[in-house]
Amino acid sequence: MFNLGFTEMLAIAVIALVVIGPKQLPHVARVIGRVLGELRRATGDFNREIYRAQDNFHTNMNRVTEDLDFSKEAEEKRITEAQALTKEDTKPSES
Repeated sequence: MFNLGFTEMLAIAVIALVVIGPKQLPHVARVIGRVLGELRRATGDFNREIYRAQDNFHTNMNRVTEDLDFSKEAEEKRITEAQALTKEDTKPSES
C-alpha cells in the first residue's frame, strides 16, 4: 500500500513502541486497523459507485447514439422516397 519494506516497518514499530508505550500499543493498533478497514470499505464503495455511474453513462450514450442512427436512416429513407415520388410526378405522361 505504501511500498514499505520490512526494515521501514520494523523502524516504525520500534518508534511506536517507544512513543506510545507497551500498554497502549495494542489498543492503538486495533484502532488504526479499524480506521484503515473503514477507509478501505469506503474507498471500495466509492469506486463501485463511480464505475456504476460510468457504466450507466456509456449505456445511455449508446442508446442515444443508436436512436440517432435509426432516426438518420429513417430520414434518409423518407428523403429517398420523396425524391422518387418527385421524379414520378415530373415524368411526362406517355398517353
